Amino acid sequence: MHIQNPLIVFTDSERFASHMKEQHNRSMENVLIILLNRNSSWAFKLRNQIEDIFNSPGYPKHLQNTVNAEYACAQLAKYDVIARAARDNYFKTRYFAWVDVGYLRESRLESKFCMKVPNGFDDKKIVMGLINSSLSMSTPVNDIFKENMVWVGGGLFLGEKSVIIQHEKQFKQAVDYFISVRLINSDQQVIYAMFSKEGRQVVKPKVELQINRPPRDNEWFYLDTIMTHMMT
Repeated sequence: MHIQNPLIVFTDSERFASHMKEQHNRSMENVLIILLNRNSSWAFKLRNQIEDIFNSPGYPKHLQNTVNAEYACAQLAKYDVIARAARDNYFKTRYFAWVDVGYLRESRLESKFCMKVPNGFDDKKIVMGLINSSLSMSTPVNDIFKENMVWVGGGLFLGEKSVIIQHEKQFKQAVDYFISVRLINSDQQVIYAMFSKEGRQVVKPKVELQINRPPRDNEWFYLDTIMTHMMT
């Protein structure tokens, strides 16, 4: 794959950092690899609390979401590191996107490509892709977490610099609240819960989502498809 957008890679693995440098050795001016201690992230500092919730009697087991505390921490940490990137703004860009590498698995892109802001994007919102249109915003947050419900996909989202920073703050507030009532799962359940009717009453999100709707449900890579553009 030959992505042309500025790329920031956060990792706590020296081996992976070296691998990425080898992969991008001819174009490092557009790539920044940041080696960090995972425990510097507020998400990983919650590991023991999350593990305690997962180990509580009767808490449902959904691999890996509610079984592996470090997996859950890694999903939550996405919002921490993208906000760090936005605050430091190494490449002086207006927009920031989180992209799971798996979102490009079906593209099989052998030529250069770039990812662009989708048409009609509202700069005051965070764009995410709809996964299940049948879910109600009146669903109790307890059910969202314990039944592993997914409303929007967390593998790809985009926002303007200041909005990304604001969103991370409200996301962390939501995580802290749900943990206080002994509910946690991956970031996808946190997002659904915080924008549900019940969650809004507590979190009161100021940054709203712009939901990208695919032709059918469970089109996990639809937003990726419309944002990806081949280059000649």
